[in-house]
Amino acid sequence: MANKIISEAYDTIAPSYNEFVKKAQYSLPQWLHSTVQTLKVTRTQWVDLACGNGYVSQQLRALGVDFSYTLGIDLSSRMIEEANRFELYSKTIVQDLERGLPHLDSATVDLFTAFGLFEFIPDEYKLLTDIQNALKDEGELWCSFEAPLSGSEVETVSLRYGDSSFEKFRKSQFTIQNLLKAAQLQIISLEKWAGYVSPSSGETVNYFYVRAKKAK
Repeated sequence: MANKIISEAYDTIAPSYNEFVKKAQYSLPQWLHSTVQTLKVTRTQWVDLACGNGYVSQQLRALGVDFSYTLGIDLSSRMIEEANRFELYSKTIVQDLERGLPHLDSATVDLFTAFGLFEFIPDEYKLLTDIQNALKDEGELWCSFEAPLSGSEVETVSLRYGDSSFEKFRKSQFTIQNLLKAAQLQIISLEKWAGYVSPSSGETVNYFYVRAKKAK
């Protein structure tokens, strides 16, 4: 039920999503700009998880990054429609990523991106192990986790949408490190940034931006 509510919420903002993130002072474009120069993987296959309207694809293209084959996956069908309208991916799929990835052959993906995704998934282990399996040996995962405002390891935040509500899960650096280690992913970098300004509360939500690869 919660994922249906999340899908409906993102369906609603899909046509104006770029304006929405601009008002929220989303820091992802700045992080990507500072990180792209470190991208050393071959540029054959990129999978964008929680791709939305293709926002990350737009940012990477603007930075001169391109891949031979790109796959965008999102829970929101309206977001996928927006991405398709501008032909931002080779292929798109509407899927609930809490259940894991669609079938991808082992060791075929150069880069996974997953921004604004893991805060909606209470247990990421299945998805992270799927990512680990699909990554090439030198492939990377670039992703974000929302940071707790309290000192707790996992902070649950309830958000309202109309007459319904859904939860987000904010995780500490220690929790993130353990999650990735359990999925046999090795952290390359983990940085805490101001992520965005919440449009509903006005609070600044911090992000942990992470680069990881297959553990040796």
